[in-house]
Amino acid sequence: MKKNSQKKLIVYAILTVLLALYPLVNDGRYLLHLMTSMMINIISYLGLNLLIGLSGQVSLGHSAFFGIGAYTAGLLCTKLGVPAPITILASVALSILIGALLGLPAARLKGPYLTMTTLAFTQLFMLLMTNLTDITNGPIGVINIGPLNLFGVAFDTKYKMYLLTLAFALLAIVVFNHMKNGPLGRAWQAMGNSRIAAEAMGINPVRYNILAFAICSGFAGLAGALYAYYNTYISPDQFNLNLSFTIVQVLVIGGRGSVLGTLIAAFIQTFVPEWLRPLEDWRYIIFAVMLIVTVLFAPAGCVGLIEKAKRSLQHRFSKAKTGETAKKEGN
Repeated sequence: MKKNSQKKLIVYAILTVLLALYPLVNDGRYLLHLMTSMMINIISYLGLNLLIGLSGQVSLGHSAFFGIGAYTAGLLCTKLGVPAPITILASVALSILIGALLGLPAARLKGPYLTMTTLAFTQLFMLLMTNLTDITNGPIGVINIGPLNLFGVAFDTKYKMYLLTLAFALLAIVVFNHMKNGPLGRAWQAMGNSRIAAEAMGINPVRYNILAFAICSGFAGLAGALYAYYNTYISPDQFNLNLSFTIVQVLVIGGRGSVLGTLIAAFIQTFVPEWLRPLEDWRYIIFAVMLIVTVLFAPAGCVGLIEKAKRSLQHRFSKAKTGETAKKEGN
């Protein structure tokens, strides 16, 4: 077990170094922009994957929490001149608080009732950000956010912002894995499998559902704050209901409840729309077809297909090895 852990750690370290150095080798500003966007998406999607993949709750409110983080950071920075470390912490804290408050009624709902509640929350957020013009500037949005300065280090270039988002994405992955493999994650997975059985084992579903909503929202708030500083401009239409639908879609396609599934989902959401840009009118139809095909033929998503292929290869290798051993013994 220790050897496997060490091997994984070495692989992750090598991948991290390669990701950090790649933009220096490939001097493409547009690719750097996409990779930074993907890191922000990874942070955001990890939070929703805790909710959907582990606890089995479907939320269409994720874009609202992403927006809460972005607007908190943007308004504190531009209107009050609050330093970046405090704005980021405030974005996460406010998102967690509102997520917990939403979790109170949502914890007692399930299925379409829960989905409709989170959908209504997203619409409410959009209306507030559009109509509170004295605070949010309405449809015009918030401009000239940043630059981001953390403890004396100015992240004033695209490459520096990429490194920062990469660091936060790695931290988010570590936190996700820690929670998934800990008591909290096991309780969520028990609830996701059977709420009645989880209650019989002494798990309080209301408490753990509220925690799931709060932590999920915290991830989204952090991603939103980084998005605001990176983009330097935010407006209500960037956090609409389409974004929530798309995030759920790509998570199902990537694979629920795993880091790899989240990485695949973030890659799909970041890069595939760019490849489909010539087919802009067909983009949502293509995503819908991908979702239907995944649900029908690969319910566990791309991760499930990878695991299936891995098991198949292992079976073939073990079979071949057994055959060779039998031949040697026969000779």
